[in-house]
Amino acid sequence: MTTRRMLGTAAALLAALVCLLSPRTGTAAGDGEEGAEKPGHIFVDTVTIEGLERTEPYVVRRELIVEEGETASVDSIEESVQRVRNTGLFRKVRYELVDVQTTKVLPEGVRAAALQISVDEKWTTLPIFSFNRGGGTYRLIVGAFDDNLLGHYIGVGGQYERLGEANSFYGWLYHPRMFGQRLRGGIDVGTQNRGYTLYDADGEVDGGFLLNRFTVGTYLRKEWLWWFRTQLSLRYVNDDFSYNRLSPTIEELQRERGLPPESHATIMSLSAMLGRIDQDNYLLDGTQFSVSLSHANENLGSTHTYTKLLAGVSHFETLPLNSNLAARLAAGTGDIDAIQHRFFLGGLDTVRGFANDRFAGEHYWLANLEYRIPSLDTRWVVLQHVVFADASGISTEFSNLAKLTGASTGIGLRFIVPKIQGFIARIDYALPLYGDITNPISLGGGQFY
Repeated sequence: MTTRRMLGTAAALLAALVCLLSPRTGTAAGDGEEGAEKPGHIFVDTVTIEGLERTEPYVVRRELIVEEGETASVDSIEESVQRVRNTGLFRKVRYELVDVQTTKVLPEGVRAAALQISVDEKWTTLPIFSFNRGGGTYRLIVGAFDDNLLGHYIGVGGQYERLGEANSFYGWLYHPRMFGQRLRGGIDVGTQNRGYTLYDADGEVDGGFLLNRFTVGTYLRKEWLWWFRTQLSLRYVNDDFSYNRLSPTIEELQRERGLPPESHATIMSLSAMLGRIDQDNYLLDGTQFSVSLSHANENLGSTHTYTKLLAGVSHFETLPLNSNLAARLAAGTGDIDAIQHRFFLGGLDTVRGFANDRFAGEHYWLANLEYRIPSLDTRWVVLQHVVFADASGISTEFSNLAKLTGASTGIGLRFIVPKIQGFIARIDYALPLYGDITNPISLGGGQFY
């Protein structure tokens, strides 16, 4: 697929999604006409916030789209509270409108009330310890992070990662509300060392290499409307390759063809996200589409010229008994010669039950579906049971993209501590639907997606 065709496809997909998600009548919650005195509106006399221990009050007030001494719709108040939930800093966020007396003359149908917001804060200054096992390999991550640095809703962190026999280090810093706006900016730097195993068309091991990568990147993400965000990213990568930490069999097979050449790239990416996933404790709700176009060019100093187009949709729905339906569809295509920039799918984080990086190519699609339901649901502990199905197709030829390459189904268990930010332990057991399952058990931290 040529770069021109990919650009045309991205533009058409983005236009279709804008039409799909744009409000058809009226305005979105929180975007109502300013000053409209409609029946059922509230004159917000005061705003109080209860339950803050570490977080500065302005962090919560900055999320609100209603102000003291102003009239607001109930929809605007609910949107404000949902924005506080979506920061991820609180286990629970609830609000109450308490009628008050006021000397202000109010239009007919408008009542005066105090907006009382109560929160239950999470612990956000935390060590990182994650162990994932799946696809015949494992990933160990150790570090520390804080998504609410000194109570100011700024994220900082660093980690050591061991993937198989390879070691990596990362550090990051981000600000979700730069200049007091809904503008997120961040930087990260690190070394990524990762072993790849290559397979032939019959699924037999055909070689492999250790990728040694240095990377530094930055991004800006702007929320234009509650349902529309764009992101501009710039990343530099420098890649080197070696036979280190390969098994004798894989090393012998790879030496017959040699290692990929050392390379570097400056990658520019433009993304758009439509829709929103709302968060309430461990439950998620909503739909989000995303489209991303990335490009590296020899004329701008990169070793290779290539283009990638990625698209995806995630849907979460809260059902009775605090259960959650979670679905993910993703696809990607590219004009890619450098093997390390191709798409790799496998059991560690995409299709459970298969060897890690089992499937590789320049074009892919991926589908995941989970139903999650808790048997224990308390303030401190949630035990969540999962039924899942995964499927994928990947090819070096775009014309073969519809072909199914791997599919699995199975059951899993999640151990969640709601008061601790991001504390989710996961175990899954996969059974084959299509293809040969080689690693049925998958362990990890966090939800699979």
